[in-house]
Amino acid sequence: MFAKRKWNCMKIVDAVWEERNMGISSTEVILESGDTVADLKQLNKISSNYQVVRCPITKTDLMFGLEKHEFKFIEAMIYLHYDLRNPIIELKGPAQRIVESTSCSLMDETDIEELFSQIRAGIFKNDRVSLDLEFTNEQATNRYIGWIKDEITRGAFVYKCFISNENYGFFTLFRDDDNFVHFALNGVYKEYENSGIGLSLFFHMINEAKKIGCKALKGNGIAISTNNINSLKICISMGFCIKNIMYIYIKHS
Repeated sequence: MFAKRKWNCMKIVDAVWEERNMGISSTEVILESGDTVADLKQLNKISSNYQVVRCPITKTDLMFGLEKHEFKFIEAMIYLHYDLRNPIIELKGPAQRIVESTSCSLMDETDIEELFSQIRAGIFKNDRVSLDLEFTNEQATNRYIGWIKDEITRGAFVYKCFISNENYGFFTLFRDDDNFVHFALNGVYKEYENSGIGLSLFFHMINEAKKIGCKALKGNGIAISTNNINSLKICISMGFCIKNIMYIYIKHS
């Protein structure tokens, strides 16, 4: 699905899926602790239209170096972990009542089409592509629809969440060969935005992961952008632990 290259410690990925989703060539770069400012010269060899660089938060020299190479900071990504051997945090008051009034189940094809309609209506607006003035709303929307289709192709489960028989949101789970479950995406539908119901998505996600016998929610899929502070607050309140933080820089050519 994608091609990897490696210059020194720097990891380079030709993000061919973004070309399919957004109609532009794209490259993703992961910097590591062993990379130096001199290594950043290798970025000049990249000719794609859109370049994304993930930089460790401790590497101030690389941050300044990326700016000199005309990369712009757009967000920080906070990578999370949840140990499924721990009991789910006991909810009280309004939070408990919200969760008790909701439920979830696996989506069918009709539900998936409704999900895509909700995405087209604009339920995602805090990610780096949606906030980037160089991209259109259609490109941002196509990116999420393509992402979910890829998750389904590789075997992910897509769940619908509902209250009073009405769908209010979704989440995805993917179980790997090591008995870990990876969370890629979730979202609340437009008519339920700012209702406080988003907490129940994470509750049901944890509960369903426990049901299928996995030992932890982990992986780079569980990442919350600092542009989405409400989701981050919910994750912390539900017992997720912060494992890593990366600064994200972008460049358009």
